[in-house]
Amino acid sequence: MSDKECREFVLDDKEREEFVCEYCGTELDKTDEYHTTFRTCNEDCYMKMVGLSWSDFI
Repeated sequence: MSDKECREFVLDDKEREEFVCEYCGTELDKTDEYHTTFRTCNEDCYMKMVGLSWSDFI
């Protein structure tokens, strides 16, 4: 297998991977910048994933 074929295989494998929220498992939109950057569906899930809550800011 050539290097080009190997890279294409790896890219195809990543495209098949499920794109879901790391915290709650909700399916994410690949075109949404927030979803692709943080891999969570919203700010609440991101805070919970890193161990914070809204009461930490009061």
